[in-house]
Amino acid sequence: MIYCRRLDSGMQIIGAVLTIHGNALAGIAVSDGRTWTFTRDDGSFSLRTVPGRPVWARRPNGWTGRWWQHPAAGEPVLFQLHPSRTGSDPQPPSAPSGELRFAHITDTHVSAIDGDPSQAVELAARYGDQTDTTSGLHHALRTAADHGAAFAVITGDLTDHGTPEEFRRVLDSLAAAPLPVEIVPGNHDHYGHRHQPHPSDTPHGGGFLGAATLTRYEQAMGPRWWSADLAGVHLLALDWFSAWCAIDDTDQQRFIITDLATRTPGLPVVVLTHDQPDHDTLELIRYSAAPDSLLAVLSGHWHADAQRNVGGCHLLSTPAASFGGLDWSPPQLRLITLTPGLRTMDLRHDTIPALPKPPRSPTTSRADAPASPRTTSHSIGAHQHLGTLATIAGTVIAPSTDTHGAGHLTRLHPSNTGSNDSRVDVLWTVRAADDPITGVLAGHDQILACSHAGTLTALAPATGAPHWTRHLPHRQRRRLLATPILTAAGRLIVGDVGGVTCLDLDTGDIAWHRDQLGQVDTLLTYGTGLATDRLAVLPLGGPTPGLTALDLRDGTITWTDPPGTPPPSSSLVAIDGTDALLLRTAGPTLERLNLSTGQTRWRTTLTGRFSTAAPLVTDEAIVLVTGDGIAHRLDPDHGGILDRQHLHGLRPAYGPYRSTGTGAPTTAVHTPLGPMIVLLDGSIWQLDSPAGPLLVGDVAAPVTTQPVLLGSNTLVVLSTDAVVHLLDINATATRPMLAGPASRSAS
Repeated sequence: MIYCRRLDSGMQIIGAVLTIHGNALAGIAVSDGRTWTFTRDDGSFSLRTVPGRPVWARRPNGWTGRWWQHPAAGEPVLFQLHPSRTGSDPQPPSAPSGELRFAHITDTHVSAIDGDPSQAVELAARYGDQTDTTSGLHHALRTAADHGAAFAVITGDLTDHGTPEEFRRVLDSLAAAPLPVEIVPGNHDHYGHRHQPHPSDTPHGGGFLGAATLTRYEQAMGPRWWSADLAGVHLLALDWFSAWCAIDDTDQQRFIITDLATRTPGLPVVVLTHDQPDHDTLELIRYSAAPDSLLAVLSGHWHADAQRNVGGCHLLSTPAASFGGLDWSPPQLRLITLTPGLRTMDLRHDTIPALPKPPRSPTTSRADAPASPRTTSHSIGAHQHLGTLATIAGTVIAPSTDTHGAGHLTRLHPSNTGSNDSRVDVLWTVRAADDPITGVLAGHDQILACSHAGTLTALAPATGAPHWTRHLPHRQRRRLLATPILTAAGRLIVGDVGGVTCLDLDTGDIAWHRDQLGQVDTLLTYGTGLATDRLAVLPLGGPTPGLTALDLRDGTITWTDPPGTPPPSSSLVAIDGTDALLLRTAGPTLERLNLSTGQTRWRTTLTGRFSTAAPLVTDEAIVLVTGDGIAHRLDPDHGGILDRQHLHGLRPAYGPYRSTGTGAPTTAVHTPLGPMIVLLDGSIWQLDSPAGPLLVGDVAAPVTTQPVLLGSNTLVVLSTDAVVHLLDINATATRPMLAGPASRSAS
């Protein structure tokens, strides 16, 4: 008889691991995540555990089936496994021989809340559009299968509220999935006590992310950490949030040591976790896996794309599957392809859209008008997300990302822009970092590239030859989106809430470094700061400290936002010498503040969705555009709204926590015709036309990189497919109107 026997110190499990035909599987590891045993020759095992804790069998390569259970006293505990799709190789027939492809999906946030959005835990209450995340999960799994994935992994935040109903919806989706799916929990999966509290709840943890309860996930979904051998790799699955809450961090570290010491020798290790592990845990995994065996760590949590290679290990964070990311990334999943090499496993990866593409329609109903007047386009890479363009001596410096995720800079020289024989000459292209470039500066006879992971490279403008390269600390957790500050004294100020560094632009020497200005979590630092004669003022993400002033001499904090202040979402914009303008997430709101003290002069609530587009100061007003294309003009002295105008006919796109609408990730640009802005959907608008905002161009692709004006008549736009577009704005002054005047509403 296979049974569980309750003991004073817990429960003794007596069971077996068999094939579906009743044959014994010997040497199979069985665990509850804390205690371990191995099956005997007849497939039997004995394990001491505690009531309520799931027990699981570590699936050997080529086997799947019923691999975990909730043991109960007096009931059989039997794990029955069967060969996977094609024995030891689960690849679909379409895959090249020896190659494994699987999909990384994350942050599906399946929700049973269809009414009051204020019940949402995250910023969806502010930004959300009631996206159907259950449907989004179905689409993501179907997309993965259609692209040849043998299986999918979902790295946490399966649900939005962690309730039994949401877990049921996830299980229904997984049961109907066209491919096998492996899962681990995220912080939202441990929030059930917030929404359906029970007297037995004992939440643990705290801070910005709150506390966790664990039983709801375990009862519905099974083990919170586990391992398996699958298609030639060893999957090591962890519960990042319960460890973050210090509930079971020691238990999981012991699990890592035991599991990796007993795994099948030679298998490379792929870690599944909701967020990237802390430094000590990552080093423990690396050490326990043996040299060169840690292949990848797959995570999510930030709702933002991140990819880097540290010591041969791929650290990959994928955006959310059903709605746009906080870094303006579209809903997507990551395809990972593994190919056995002579000594190691080769890993390639690429992100693809997770949702069906919205129907393509013109921005307006203009059948006769060309998409964009006198535009010259030139491809420079595979893709480019975020970042900035720079100009120097009549040329453009543009970032791009190659198919391996490395960041490049290209110097382009346009000729005869606006004429029929216009062209673009490439002066040079250099690889500037191992990860995407998100900031470009030109000054002091240097070109500076700053990467997402904190690699700074100074280049010679004439040739692109590197002068110096520096790697900022904490590379595995860096997410730098903003261009560094260049001070009048030739110093660079670069960083985020995880640390700020001051360097000499000429030499790259570090003058000072200020570490850990606040708790590092998912509120990104979107904007670039400003420097006065004595301060560097940075719009840091959070949750703390927000807007922060550092002494330029040594990095000492001079002042910060008061606790509870909504985080900044844009760059600081100077006004009248002593003040600055800043957009904040709540509202959104625009404020004017004194740079020396941080004192707020005025604060105005705007209309529209989340935006990272900084305001633009003109001779007459402050101009900015919020999400869904709502243009505002404000009085600089008191912040009063002079008028609001809706830009009509925008194409469906996405935005943070949204799968609809469009947004303004980039700031308007000064031109001789007045401010122009490029929206996320690629439409280009002249904001100060006498007839109201006019559509003057369309690159027909998403844009998240900050455009720039070259000379006095060329607007340079870089779309996410890494195509540089040069628009002759002089032609827009005489061409027929492409769209009727935007609707106007009084303040």
